This record gives sequence, structure tokens and C-alpha cells, in this order.
Amino acid sequence: MRLTDISFFKQFNLDTSYNFEGHSHNTYEANIIFSGNMEVSVEGNVIKLSPGDMLLWPPGLFHSNRVGTVGTVNFVSIHFDFEEGLFADNQAVFHHLSPENLMLAKIMAKEAEKNSFTGDTPVRSLLEYLVLICNSNSKAPDYSNDSSAIVYRRVMELMSGNPDKILTIDDMAKSCGVCATTVKNAFKHHSGKSIKKYYCELKLEAAKNMLLDGMSAGEVAFALGFSSPSYFSQFFKRTGKISTKEFLRSYK
Repeated sequence: MRLTDISFFKQFNLDTSYNFEGHSHNTYEANIIFSGNMEVSVEGNVIKLSPGDMLLWPPGLFHSNRVGTVGTVNFVSIHFDFEEGLFADNQAVFHHLSPENLMLAKIMAKEAEKNSFTGDTPVRSLLEYLVLICNSNSKAPDYSNDSSAIVYRRVMELMSGNPDKILTIDDMAKSCGVCATTVKNAFKHHSGKSIKKYYCELKLEAAKNMLLDGMSAGEVAFALGFSSPSYFSQFFKRTGKISTKEFLRSYK
């Protein structure tokens, strides 16, 4: 396996005011912590990271970052591609770097500050080495089990596990055994965005995939729990800024 491209490489120094609104993208991503503590939420699991920790995740996984409860965190975020799949399954991979490999990661970050992370460079060689080390020596990360992380994980499970339903925040709160305010605050805290915004994006992406698979708008509306095809069409255009017909034409 060889690294084929680095599309983004940046070192951050952030305080507790930082709460990154989650997203997903079509590249692999690596985070390496140099100092401080950070929480990374990956598809419902809240992972605690400390100095020397390296976390990898494959394309398409929704994730967000936030600094720990005190102090600052210094870390690098890198988006990259490999010529073949890294992981046997679609899960995040965790590894704690040895002091020697953490030093190599810091050297890599210094080299990248010179904007020399494209092409055949030391940055590319060092990242490839660290990624392979991390992937071949992975172990389970330290998942957070505080009350807000548990609520967040349950809400993510409810939304992804019930694609044929339109769940309300009250539905989610009842399933979690907490009030609606607790659900909204926990989700915002760990994902960086509101439940409503994330849920609409989740439904929109599912709808796009179904339409591209050949399902009609009416079939998609039924599969995703909308009360009528017209209501689904309104939702699609309002959320995606394009009609279903325009969306399909753009792919043809």
C-alpha cells in the first residue's frame, strides 16, 4: 500500500472555545495530538485523545472535534489518499505513537509548514510510514462514557438505524430517558451542529443515493418516512437547494 496524495495538512493550536462543526469527506484523515487533550466524535462514538495519540478514519465517516475541558490542544489534521483501501472495515483506527515516532510526526509537521507536502517529499514518506504503523498496530481507542457522550451515541444510533421514520426530538429524548433540552445540548456539544441540521443532511444524502440507484421520488419518500411525495420533494429542494429532477439531470 502506498500513499498517493496529500490534499490538506495543517497544524492547529486551539483553546476550549473551539468546537468544529462535523462533516465527512471523500479522503482519509489523520489526527496526531502533540499536546493537550481533544475529543473526536466519529459516527456517534466520542474518542478521547491525549499527547502521542494518532487517529485515522476512512472516507465518508461523519466526525467532529472539540478541545478538552481545560487548556489548549496542539495537533495536526491531514487529509490523504492511498492507492488501495487501508482498513478491513469502515471504522476509525487508533494508535499511541512511541516517543521516537511522535518526534517523526513533529518533524513531518515542521516540513509541512514549508508548503512542501505535495509531490514526492519527506512529508509524504513520513506520513506513509506513520499511517502504516498506526494501521498495523491499532487498538481500541478510549471512548468517553460520560452522560452527554452516551446520549449523543444513542441519538446517532436512532437516526441512522431508523431511515424509514421521521423522528422528533421528543422521540429521541424519550428513547434516551432524558429531556429534549439535554438531547439538543448533548448533540450540539459533541457534533458542533444542531440535531435538526444533521438529521436533514442525513436524510438528504440517503435520498440522493436512493435516487441514483434508480428509485422514484415516490419510492424514496415512502422509504424515508415522508408523509407524501410532494412533501419529500419540498424537503429535498429546501435542504439540497435543487429539485430531484435537477439533481438527477446533473448526474446524467
